[in-house]
Amino acid sequence: QAYNGWIGDVFLDTRLTPLLMQKIPHTLGSLLGNAEFRKDVRFAPGCRAYVFEDELKRPIAALWSYIPMVDRGVKESPVAIMPMASKETEYFDLMGNAISFELDASGDVEVPVSPFPLFIRGEAESLDTFVQSLEDASLLGSKESVVAVSLKLLSQESGQLIFKNRISRHFSGKASVTINGQPLTFALSIEGQSFQYETIPLPKKVQTSHQISFDIPVEIQDSRERIYTQTVSIDASASLFKAEIIVDGNLDDWSTVPAIKLVNRRTYTPTDTIGSVGQEGDFEASYSVSWNEEFLYLCVTVEDDHPFFPRYNSPSGDWQKDSLQIYIDTLGDNGHRVVKEVFDYNDYEYDLSITDGDDVPNVYRRTAPEQQLAGGLQAPRPNTIEHDIPAVISRTANGYVYEVAFPRRLIAPLALEQLTFFRLGIMVNDNDGQGRTSGLTNLTEVDQEPHSHPENWPGLLLIAE
Repeated sequence: QAYNGWIGDVFLDTRLTPLLMQKIPHTLGSLLGNAEFRKDVRFAPGCRAYVFEDELKRPIAALWSYIPMVDRGVKESPVAIMPMASKETEYFDLMGNAISFELDASGDVEVPVSPFPLFIRGEAESLDTFVQSLEDASLLGSKESVVAVSLKLLSQESGQLIFKNRISRHFSGKASVTINGQPLTFALSIEGQSFQYETIPLPKKVQTSHQISFDIPVEIQDSRERIYTQTVSIDASASLFKAEIIVDGNLDDWSTVPAIKLVNRRTYTPTDTIGSVGQEGDFEASYSVSWNEEFLYLCVTVEDDHPFFPRYNSPSGDWQKDSLQIYIDTLGDNGHRVVKEVFDYNDYEYDLSITDGDDVPNVYRRTAPEQQLAGGLQAPRPNTIEHDIPAVISRTANGYVYEVAFPRRLIAPLALEQLTFFRLGIMVNDNDGQGRTSGLTNLTEVDQEPHSHPENWPGLLLIAE
């Protein structure tokens, strides 16, 4: 009774009992084989239900959570309470087993909401009431607001608060903020899974010479007078228009563009363990950003006492040597995130490095937006060496300079026009020959780097003067 466990398509054990990958499609086929999709219901943050209707007109919901700490087994699955008044409602787990839940005196039922879907099947011809029961569900003990708040810059002195209703139910209430001593209150009326936008003055003017940082506490009160407080934080700067910059290693074109020093140092050992103290003196950097209607320009000047550009087997590993990593949130919406996935549908990551003895740098696009958003069949593809981005890495007396010009089509859908707001993360890596030892980033949180924290990529506002 032995078998090779490395074979990828094993569906039965040695006693011919179906395994997980056999049972899941069987459950889906049995319950949903002839069903049609009807509605996506979000009844609580981090939870959802896809509602179908089968050939007997019975509604069926696949109910699950997408909460990272629950997915990893660090937290218990939440429990939902929903008004499923009918005793005829049926429940099935992912293996197709029937499960029983008791209704309380009010006709409510409590069910776990785990990463593994729970299937709920109602009576025939009950779709509308079934969907309403799901939409009226809530999580036991939840103190999380169903409205998430983020901020987008409209100008150097004004911004837009974005209120996102994360569930399917309509939200009514109000929001209150105080800006430089001035209280502001907004009535909120947001349809399910929709947004409301409100303009506010900024606490500080956004500058071209340095990143500004501020926090705005936002108090949200719902129709039941429950109060939730969220803090909207942002780090941001402005980028000046420049008619043309020639990418040739000569920095004269950059003489009128402010340079911002990178001061947040993340340290590593050769095994990539986070340290607590950076090694100042041997590795410093500053960056400048400019733009016109055709290009987004970036220049990073690095002081490095030990430049290290060996030849690796693939440009995909160039980040491990001295290198520059550039992260672009083209729509500036990473601040909306509650679930902190690494990249979303409109983000780029570009890696820039060179090999000793070569004249042309490697520009490697590790991540790209969804194809339809970035040009259809001509959209940039991920995990690709990009030859159409002008770039130079030039040596200096005490280090080197990265200079790069991103053509408009290779950062689509970013709009290169006045008052466009997006987010830009920068990571400059240092390897002195024994593995990456440290990195400098424009993020402001200690021991963070852009790859793991897209919600904290600093904002950038394009301005003409």
